[in-house]
Amino acid sequence: MIRDIAFRIAEKMDLKEWNYNTIISNFSLFGEPTHKFILRVGSSKGSWEFFVKVCKDPTLSKYLVNEAKALEYLNGLGIEGVPSLILRDSYYGKEFLVESFIRGRKAKHRYDAIDLVRHWLLNLYSKTQNGFISCDILMGKAAEYVNYLSKWFDLGDVISLMEKYLPSEPLPSVFTHGDFWFDNILVTNTGIGVVDYSHSAHNEPPLDIFTALPLLGLEHPETLASTKRLRDFTADFLPSGVDPHFVIIYNMIRRAAQLLHMTEDLYDNLLLFDNNNLLVLDGRKLAVLAPVHLQIVSLKTLSLRHRTGRTRV
Repeated sequence: MIRDIAFRIAEKMDLKEWNYNTIISNFSLFGEPTHKFILRVGSSKGSWEFFVKVCKDPTLSKYLVNEAKALEYLNGLGIEGVPSLILRDSYYGKEFLVESFIRGRKAKHRYDAIDLVRHWLLNLYSKTQNGFISCDILMGKAAEYVNYLSKWFDLGDVISLMEKYLPSEPLPSVFTHGDFWFDNILVTNTGIGVVDYSHSAHNEPPLDIFTALPLLGLEHPETLASTKRLRDFTADFLPSGVDPHFVIIYNMIRRAAQLLHMTEDLYDNLLLFDNNNLLVLDGRKLAVLAPVHLQIVSLKTLSLRHRTGRTRV
């Protein structure tokens, strides 16, 4: 299959004499639905490196399709730090995606990269804004999510907490990365590169503010509720007077509801038996439960501080 993909790349690049070799054969995490590798294609014209994703689960090929559309859209806008879409195709029923490879270091704990991240988001949002959405609509959606979650979790005064930070003006609807955390942000020699656009879409309000919290060192409720770093980070791309805590709390609620819905869909197959009839756990499905718990704990901590008057922002 690797040779076939390399041939299609060479054909697209009009390489008459070419060769290929796999640099990294596989660095997918356990349970991931895609096989990932870096491919080098060379010819007398030079040498190029490509990032290849092959979808192992046909039911999840929609994510590769979405990533291809996102890259095509962003490439057309000239957003820097975005991989170039080379091709998307299939091989015996398996969808695959080829994009240019960005070499860099993961931005984990790279606080010196925060300014680069902020400027990248500002550029993305300024070129992709598509109107505004009323905060009343967001409050209604949040109430629906909380009602759904209340079957399993007591979220206390989380809606009252949102009302405390309710903006007086609508929030921008922009194109968001959707999985904007340090594993997908690379510090390069010229700035940053951002990869993995399988969950990208126009969202409201900017989802990337929420997923970037670990990069800012704000993933814990006690720091989220007491630091001005969040406001400093979002000052450029949230309307004046809009408190980013409203955005964060809304996305905590939304994310928890989405993850729990995924867990419900997977529940029947969560427990499996191997050939020896021994009970085993499906790691990919079980892993969904941990982020739900994290969101709920954070929301309950923030709402508790709100009730006791100890929330400082």
